[in-house]
Amino acid sequence: MNKSKHLLYIDIIRIIAILLVILLHCSGNYIHDVSVKSFNFIVLNFFDSISRIGVPLFFMISGAYFLNNKNDVTVKSLFKKNIFKVLLVLVISSFAIEFTKYLVSVDNITLKAFIKNVVLGDKILWFFYTLIGLYLVTPLLREITKSKEKTQYFIFLYFVFVVLLKYIFLFYDGKTLVSLLNQLSITMFNGYVGYYVLGYYLSNYDITLRKRKIIYILGFIGLFLTFILTEYYSIKNCELIITFYKNNTLNVFLYSIGVFVLIKSIFKEKVNNNKFIKELSSLTIAVYPIHRLLLIINENCFDFNIAKNCIYMVPLYFIVIVVLSYAIAFIISIIVKKISKNKLLFYLVYGLIILAIIFAFSNIKHEPTKYEYAKKVPVITYHRVVSDEQKQTKFKNDQWANSEKDFEKHMKYLKENNYNSLSLDEFYCWYQRKCEIPKKSVLITFDDGDIEVYYRVMPILKKYNLKGVSFVISSDIKDSIVWDGGITKQHLTTELINKIEKEYPNLDIQSHSYNLHRVDSNKKERILNVSKKQLQEDFKKNEKYNFEYFAYPFGVYTNDAFEVLKENNYKLAFKFRGSNYATRNDDKYLISRIKINGQISFNKFVDWVSNN
Repeated sequence: MNKSKHLLYIDIIRIIAILLVILLHCSGNYIHDVSVKSFNFIVLNFFDSISRIGVPLFFMISGAYFLNNKNDVTVKSLFKKNIFKVLLVLVISSFAIEFTKYLVSVDNITLKAFIKNVVLGDKILWFFYTLIGLYLVTPLLREITKSKEKTQYFIFLYFVFVVLLKYIFLFYDGKTLVSLLNQLSITMFNGYVGYYVLGYYLSNYDITLRKRKIIYILGFIGLFLTFILTEYYSIKNCELIITFYKNNTLNVFLYSIGVFVLIKSIFKEKVNNNKFIKELSSLTIAVYPIHRLLLIINENCFDFNIAKNCIYMVPLYFIVIVVLSYAIAFIISIIVKKISKNKLLFYLVYGLIILAIIFAFSNIKHEPTKYEYAKKVPVITYHRVVSDEQKQTKFKNDQWANSEKDFEKHMKYLKENNYNSLSLDEFYCWYQRKCEIPKKSVLITFDDGDIEVYYRVMPILKKYNLKGVSFVISSDIKDSIVWDGGITKQHLTTELINKIEKEYPNLDIQSHSYNLHRVDSNKKERILNVSKKQLQEDFKKNEKYNFEYFAYPFGVYTNDAFEVLKENNYKLAFKFRGSNYATRNDDKYLISRIKINGQISFNKFVDWVSNN
């Protein structure tokens, strides 16, 4: 056993790190599902903020050992011992997690897709890939850490180029300076290598009491900033802003250092003779993937409702997952101790036990389950659908234009894979919790009311018997026009809208505003710069159409817009939010949608609608 593992503060940091990671996953999975103006959001943001340093702490204690030149770490030992061990755990964990997903899901999956998922790994397994990457550069970094001066210089460069400047650019849009820095091409400091080297430095060099006090204050400020900036910008933008949760932000960086130094100073250089703490620390590598298995099983098989009562449900959920994870990991460790020192056999048994646990839950799949109904729905959004030739010549780099060929490929996939396309009324019924819909459901929307909706979209929807909705800009609706085949941008006419209602009523027409889908002379979205009275006037002009649903122009909105929507009895309003799904916990005037970019790959489309 290596020297650093005997140190009490290292083992305690390792335990704290895994607990924070579990807390992050217990709370972070639900923060997208609550309104940013709710008390539950404050609670979840608090839990998320305090737990963001889990992974940085892991990398710091790894650097504390592997970059210490007093420890015998060679290229051969790294590959034979450390990288092999992490790879083995990664493969077993990835297989177990993907197999769990398969067992608890009602979806079919091909062997090829299953293998691909195992290779790419679950979303939490990125940690192992990054750790392997750090191991690979460890021999080079150890040459730097032989010198205190070089180590300090390395940390300084990392802090300036990865942490400080990027943090400043979050508030200051200095495009010229950003371009200049990008041209420097200092890429060796990206990722988590800074935390890796920093962990070594903090563990091997003493810090005076005065400096420690400053570090503690900065650490507290970092935690406070994580919480308060996320709260402020999320409320300002009416949606969760995760920018300040990222591990390389200044606030998380300061918070991580503060906690590391605090724990080290409390326990000094004490050797860990506490068997209980040793055991908890040693089980960490097993607890990391096991807790993910338990989260997947809960999310798909039970109704452990977190989002409604976060203040006590998150701690309860956290305790349950921690206890079960450690109990399972402990059982594995007991069996390991009973077998020989054959490491290959050890990991084989480890994998078999995890699979046995999974199979114990597999019978749940065959009962009348809750999870076969949708808890979230991908609301996908297109704009123009142009001919294949036009896409290649005129719209090749236009993200707002999808080719007719690609669009049909998307719709064919939905049909052949048994997706349930929803009408807006069906989606609204589900949103209100008045009815259930199949897990594989999707709402297909089109913004701007482009004329191609009639000539290119409707025939394809009709061919595959899929429902959809077109959000139109009413001021652009003319009585009739002659379609030029897509040479210029044209909009649906009164004549074509009437034809749609008669020929394919499954294609609904709803509002994208009367005349708010415009930009002013400063290229700012008009909806953001009009008064409440102007908003009311715009909505009044739309009264004759009897619209009930609204899609925000450009996907942006104001508090005044919410009030006017309510005054006009709109049922739902839709925005954009990255690649997040719509949930029943979304604010009714902030329903999430996924923009189907005209340049995304087919595999990305499949990933976005998979509803996993």
